[in-house]
Amino acid sequence: MKCSLLSLCIMLLVAGCATLGNADSTTQDTPCWTPLSKKDMVQLRGQYRLDTLIIRDTHVGYAANFPIHKGHQCQIPDNLILEKWNGEQTQYYALARNASFLSDSTIVQYTLSLTSDPLSNSFEDGMWFYARFNKRKITYEANKKPVSASKKPSVNGEGIYRYEADSLYKVSDQQNDAAFRKVAKEGFYYLPPPGRLFDIYPISAIR
Repeated sequence: MKCSLLSLCIMLLVAGCATLGNADSTTQDTPCWTPLSKKDMVQLRGQYRLDTLIIRDTHVGYAANFPIHKGHQCQIPDNLILEKWNGEQTQYYALARNASFLSDSTIVQYTLSLTSDPLSNSFEDGMWFYARFNKRKITYEANKKPVSASKKPSVNGEGIYRYEADSLYKVSDQQNDAAFRKVAKEGFYYLPPPGRLFDIYPISAIR
């Protein structure tokens, strides 16, 4: 499903609001990419400076950083655009504001990005948070940890860790929203760096 440039701006603005201090997980469920039409790309090229980030034989990644004309009403700061070739057909996609190029072949989308402490390197240290359950909703309270716990504990790789009985236990090897929902119950949790829940998508799988 393709969308107009105005609709795209609105969707990307909403997707950019995924960093919250106290977040309901249902607000994080945004598409990782949105198909664009050739007309949309013509408009973007005429209104924004597109900086090339990655170049491969099958695709190119751009950042639409600055509006060419001052006073432009629909600004998309640092929005990422993917141009992809499938045979003789060229397809275009706009990445959500909570997604970025992890490498020249993969995209990462942060489905839960909790607000870090501005006086610390919370994301570099990982992230402690407390999860509360209210009916079907989950509320995340960032930078909440047990008094006796280390701010940057020693853990065995990425995943989801729960604090119980004065110890930290790995409850999932995956560090994404779906994995958290399977193991979630009220309590303290620790996410290793980058201190977020995320999904990784190969660019080759985008159709």
